[in-house]
Amino acid sequence: MAEPRGEFSRDGVVQAIERWFPPQWFSRFAAEPGWSAQKLLWMGMLMNWVAGHTLTERFLAAREVLQTLKPRWRVPSSLSGYGAAWMRVEPELLDAVVKRLRGQVCGLDLPPVLGWQLFGVDGSRFECPRTKLNERVLGCAGKEHTTPQLYQTTLWHLDSELPWDFRVGPGTDSEQRQLDDMLETLPAGSLLTADANFISFGLCSQLLCRNVHFLLRVGGHRTLLTELGGDHEVVGQTVYLWPQNHRNQPPITLRMIVVPGGQTPVYLLTDLRDPIQLSDADAAELYRRRWSGEVYYRTVKRTFPFAKLASRSPHHARIEQRTMLISLWLLQLTSVAARHEEDLPPRRWSGATARVRMRDWLRRVLVGRSKRRTTTLVHQLANAVTDSYQRTPPNGGTMQHILPSGVQVATTFCNELVGNCN
Repeated sequence: MAEPRGEFSRDGVVQAIERWFPPQWFSRFAAEPGWSAQKLLWMGMLMNWVAGHTLTERFLAAREVLQTLKPRWRVPSSLSGYGAAWMRVEPELLDAVVKRLRGQVCGLDLPPVLGWQLFGVDGSRFECPRTKLNERVLGCAGKEHTTPQLYQTTLWHLDSELPWDFRVGPGTDSEQRQLDDMLETLPAGSLLTADANFISFGLCSQLLCRNVHFLLRVGGHRTLLTELGGDHEVVGQTVYLWPQNHRNQPPITLRMIVVPGGQTPVYLLTDLRDPIQLSDADAAELYRRRWSGEVYYRTVKRTFPFAKLASRSPHHARIEQRTMLISLWLLQLTSVAARHEEDLPPRRWSGATARVRMRDWLRRVLVGRSKRRTTTLVHQLANAVTDSYQRTPPNGGTMQHILPSGVQVATTFCNELVGNCN
């Protein structure tokens, strides 16, 4: 019997999703009239893969695709009903999805970066429509007269450059608080790197208690102490983080690493005090890897683009943001896993190329055209990689061999304690 027209294209999308979320996985969720958990997740993915400027356009386009992919499913036609169904199952469904995707990242078993299971963290704001409810609940942070915003903080598994976890809150939320909420997901013995916005006595204490090492940039907003007479002090390297409001606790002993970068050096702090565990050169390279987070946010905001959400209520905006992030995570995971299985470098994912190839495949699904059997969707996504061109910044060098420009550090040292040291 001849293969039905377009069957191969349809199977390619179904297999790409069901590899990570097989039908039996959804049996844990209570049945919903009209919108099951499986339908909701599929629609959430497709709405962020198809083209469209408004939620209505994307919903209608995704519904048409879903009906083609799953002809036996009855897909409701109401966008408001779709949103109401999400309100009933979120966050249970999305929390379970994130946990499963994180498990799949672990299952890739990729080689560590310079011997470390490396993680990075960064935050960014996303604009929402200027409605009365959004302004009241989400708030306007940053510059004056900005729109209501959501604040997102993302943890990345830098061995693969895949997301590891994320938190989404109102625009007035802080990346430090959101990171605190994700620390329990970090494996013991791993290494976290972050910029100067995150370093604090509380964060360093929590990481040490969890046996998670860290490499954090420090700026002039932190006062470091020296020459406290601790064990194995090294002049010019050993420093102590001991703010006035934590003098009832022992100081945190750290090693400072100075990395030349641009016009000013970059100051890094780590709990790994022995250079044999982490050399200065390796520390500089590991901190550079954190830059992939900046690329991630650029992909989310400019490539797809999702810099501004479309939902007019705070709860729906949060759901829209979370489903968008999960859809990109699944797309990138499919690409990275396919490259790893083919013994190709996993860390060259191109969001722009992946978007083009997925949308092209979905168009073929709708018009009933099949790809040649020698080319699968997974193979297409495996080759969705960045080019090999080396970008050169204005001051020379190549982009992957310099630290982010504009780093200003003015670390303050005190040779004597202020106040009661006992």
